[in-house]
Amino acid sequence: MKDVVASTPSLIIIGTGSVGVVNVSEEIVDFIKSKGIKLVIAKTAQACKLYNELSKKENVAAILHSTC
Repeated sequence: MKDVVASTPSLIIIGTGSVGVVNVSEEIVDFIKSKGIKLVIAKTAQACKLYNELSKKENVAAILHSTC
């Protein structure tokens, strides 16, 4: 996570798995927001779609959970 934040994206997208099982802690949410980075948390398929759309026009990072 620290490496992703250090790359200074304007937005981080976190994919929580195909059915949204992964829980993103408040500590992670607060850390990202404290750096002035926007955050989207979504099921991985939605996260991938959003990343593919936005990465063409802005500096976006994605952290994707690929199972469950």
